[in-house]
Amino acid sequence: MSAGKFNKDHIEGKAPRNKPINTQGNFDDESKRYLSVRPSGAPPGTRVLGTKPDQKKTVVENIAFTETRWGEPARDGVADFMVTGKKDKKSMKPEHLDGQVTKEEGKYKDYGGNEFSECSSSTSAYYSQ
Repeated sequence: MSAGKFNKDHIEGKAPRNKPINTQGNFDDESKRYLSVRPSGAPPGTRVLGTKPDQKKTVVENIAFTETRWGEPARDGVADFMVTGKKDKKSMKPEHLDGQVTKEEGKYKDYGGNEFSECSSSTSAYYSQ
């Protein structure tokens, strides 16, 4: 997914009609920090890479969202999400929404049960197009 498709699907909420599940949220809120993460237990400096060159996984907290699913009413909430994209110093261009994460005892856990720890605050970034 490109940054433009991420914006269309997950910020504007204009996902293709054949997409069974979509999450739209305030991922472009200028006050939201995209936090660099590493696998829990990995040495400092380790980052979680995406599948494409120059991609990194980040976590963004407290996103107000609406989730739509075929055949079900829309669901609203506030949650933390893992997002993959291109992070350059203090800017983050999201390209893929990995999904919700939960925060337990200072660690983030994804839907697969994988645990991640936040890297130092100096590695956080803000949304950029």
